[in-house]
Amino acid sequence: MQGWYKKPLAYNDSLPILLPNVAEPIDTTFNWFVNQDDYYIIRQVDASCSKCIGQMEVAQAFLEKHSEVKNLHFIMIVNAVIPDMAQEAIDKLQLDFPVLFQRNHEQFRRMNQLPINDDLFTNVLVNGRGEIILFGDALFNELTEELFLSIAKGECGV
Repeated sequence: MQGWYKKPLAYNDSLPILLPNVAEPIDTTFNWFVNQDDYYIIRQVDASCSKCIGQMEVAQAFLEKHSEVKNLHFIMIVNAVIPDMAQEAIDKLQLDFPVLFQRNHEQFRRMNQLPINDDLFTNVLVNGRGEIILFGDALFNELTEELFLSIAKGECGV
């Protein structure tokens, strides 16, 4: 982690956005980081895997469970050749976070020089200045969840 801490995150601000009840991804410029005091959990999901698509519902439940932490947000990046499975989940769940669509599942990882096949790098906590703070899975690991929350609440100096 030492080499990644506060490293600027490379991202594509023109990834299409998937919206509830809109058939095709919308091409637009996405403002990734709105407030410098906020934190963002960025999670990559494989849209060809129904279990992985189910993680959107888990992320929604996570945000609802921790709704008092107003400065912690999700950005989901869905990797797929076509967005159909992801779109079905988004339509059903009416998600409270942006879902970005990329056809090349390695694009985000390559831009950030992350290992391609290491699940540790599927989730990243980023501060509002776009700097990498921590890798880990806050959805399925209670200790990581507590750590991400304490960072967002300012209880853990980073």
